Amino acid sequence: DVDRLFPQLPDCFINKRHNKIKVIEILYIWWKLNGGIYQQGIHELVGLIFIHVKNESVHPANISKRKVGASEGSNVELSPLEKEIVEFADSNYVCHDVFNIFNRFINLVVDKYYSETSLLQESIKFDIILHQLDKFQYILFKNRLKIDSTIFLLRYYRLLFIRELGLNRTILLWDKLMAFGYLNKQNGDTQIDLTPLLPYITILLLSKIKAKTIYSDYGETLFMLLHYPIKPDTIHNLSQTMNKSTTSESVRSQSPAIFISTAPRNCRSIDSSASVDNNNGKDSLEGNGNSSIDDISDMDLVYLSDPCNYKSSERFSNGSDRNDEENEEDDTVDVNIPQLVQDSIILFRLKGNENEFMKTGSKIIEK
Repeated sequence: DVDRLFPQLPDCFINKRHNKIKVIEILYIWWKLNGGIYQQGIHELVGLIFIHVKNESVHPANISKRKVGASEGSNVELSPLEKEIVEFADSNYVCHDVFNIFNRFINLVVDKYYSETSLLQESIKFDIILHQLDKFQYILFKNRLKIDSTIFLLRYYRLLFIRELGLNRTILLWDKLMAFGYLNKQNGDTQIDLTPLLPYITILLLSKIKAKTIYSDYGETLFMLLHYPIKPDTIHNLSQTMNKSTTSESVRSQSPAIFISTAPRNCRSIDSSASVDNNNGKDSLEGNGNSSIDDISDMDLVYLSDPCNYKSSERFSNGSDRNDEENEEDDTVDVNIPQLVQDSIILFRLKGNENEFMKTGSKIIEK
């Protein structure tokens, strides 16, 4: 599974053996601690967390602070808060951080969606909510098209919309799901539940392609459900603050009179044609806190295209493909993640009041 993880970003895992080994180690430890449960798809969850945690980490030795306008070398001591931030983002502990983040939210996802029995129960709950909010689409799927919701919920729920929304939108969605799960956490809970909003998010996503499913047959509708026709992600540099130039990077702190500078890290953009050294002697997880995690500077992440999207930006390689894209632009839908989550929260809050739930839900879906 890890060997083919995120093929759209080959220099993250496919061409980086040491990164693959890190993910395998994280998955193995999690597997040992959770009763030997592993299914395909879990590796994509930990892989996306790994990318972002590693990208946001820093080398403590390369952090310095000096007054604005002062010459290099005129460094001043970091404040206690700044020291805590640097310690929090220490690149020597990327694997530890990824494991803890992964372990905090994945167990509930596995319990609900990674066994056939529990997934069937969740699909029944989904059908009930869909019937309450959008009877037309419920009848369309169940009676006319004969599509079992378990078919698409298996991927939507287990991968938390990675394949449907693309990597950039998914991490934004996860951020909001984590925040909502934390706010709704009961006293004594040690894990954050990301799942309460998933049925509502799914129904809202289905409502966006409702106009297309009405006149589509079984095969066409199923294709749309499993290849959600979303507009491609815009180009997004995940390491903007680390790769603007090859000189020292400056990041403003709270005080306008000082700034924090990171030393050059020999960052390079993703280039699938670049040669990769898979035998650099750093193929195993270093056990001490002083070691560097496989020289983080050699993985600079830029999402140039995302094959998870319905239409990949790689198709713009020639004029005919560009014309095809322009002609088919109406085939895709745009998804505003903040609005999607906000509407889902409203529906979640109203679930106890059936009349208001159905009334408000219909308005949200129709808009």
